[in-house]
Amino acid sequence: MDKYMSIVPALLQSHTVQASHAYYPLPRIVRVGQDSDTRTSPICSDIEGHLNRLARQISSPSPHLSTLFALTSTLHEITLPHTSSQTLIIPPLLLPTYLHLTLEKSKLLILLLSNDKGNYFSTPLHHSLKDLYRISIIMDKRDGKWDRLNACVTVAQDAFSKSLNDRTSLDSVEIGPSGSKKVLVLPLVLLLFRCYFTLNTLRLCRNLARPVLSKGLDNEVNLGGKGTAVGFKYYLGRLNMFSDEFLEAEQNLTWAYTNCPPGANRKRILSFLVPVRLLRGRLPMKELLVREDLWDKFGGIVEGIRTGDMRNWELNMNQQQMNFIKKGTYLLLHRTRPLVFRTLFIRLATLLKKTQIPLPLAAKCLKALHIDIDLDELECVLANLIFKGIVRGYISHEKRVLVLSKKEAFPRSALELGKL
Repeated sequence: MDKYMSIVPALLQSHTVQASHAYYPLPRIVRVGQDSDTRTSPICSDIEGHLNRLARQISSPSPHLSTLFALTSTLHEITLPHTSSQTLIIPPLLLPTYLHLTLEKSKLLILLLSNDKGNYFSTPLHHSLKDLYRISIIMDKRDGKWDRLNACVTVAQDAFSKSLNDRTSLDSVEIGPSGSKKVLVLPLVLLLFRCYFTLNTLRLCRNLARPVLSKGLDNEVNLGGKGTAVGFKYYLGRLNMFSDEFLEAEQNLTWAYTNCPPGANRKRILSFLVPVRLLRGRLPMKELLVREDLWDKFGGIVEGIRTGDMRNWELNMNQQQMNFIKKGTYLLLHRTRPLVFRTLFIRLATLLKKTQIPLPLAAKCLKALHIDIDLDELECVLANLIFKGIVRGYISHEKRVLVLSKKEAFPRSALELGKL
């Protein structure tokens, strides 16, 4: 293996590798098109024989590089007739062939990366795994099972361990003989996060995030640049959110939103950042939600919490229920319901200018909003708010009165900790 490593830089700059997309990536947008192009040769009938014949025709100092050139040349032959600008259109009949070739290419690049003294193969491995992920998603969604995506996870995990265990300091981030393979760690973690969230195996994400955070690899000094760091913070924030770590979730999602360029991704980040901030008592401005086209989704909830209007809150929750369930934020948003009651009693205390609020009066206010609630249920809601420290005071069950504390009856510090 060491015999050919000295000429790898020249090989990576050669016309053969550039033409076969071994170093430069394939188009990044992949979609399935119609199988109407007859220029593609039917090589998928005997892939192994085709690769062996092609490998014998390619002159290289190693059988591993010969196989790599054969794989990439075959991929180039398949994709060239179906490439338009930055869009790769793969005919449905060629999907299994393209998937198989990309999987073998990824495995071979991992072998070359582990034996390489530098990080020459980091970039081609990154793009090869991304192609493998895209095609796996397309085929698995079509067939209704996740076999191919699980195979993609296995390969990506192998590449992740090889990159993470590299002893070269991350100070050397340039592609070359002294470059560190750790520049590939964060892009691979982001790819695995996407796979785990799709497969709903979030428990495995912790094993990936822990070494990245402990070794300080969650920065912009990686193969994907700031975009990869933003994606990592986004998925880490979602992971914190599902673990009820709301302070960490807000910090990670806020960083991702702040550093993300304008576009659809900012709206996606806000779809999770807004529920987390609402739970912590932070109401977003209407201008922000309107600008990001999210007012229809969260407007009623925000206004309900701001004004104590339970009818507006429930109407919004019922209308957007399916969207929130698909996002996984329905239960999180439902936990903001006590905040509406809190605002209602704040307004009642302000209007009455008293520390004693009759519960029948609060029930009448809710009934005017077409919210049917009896006094016993209202007492349970208030008891829960008092227990969590969101409201300070006590309930007189005999007199049906809420007695508020004369000092900071509605502490905001409890909301900052996300105790709901």
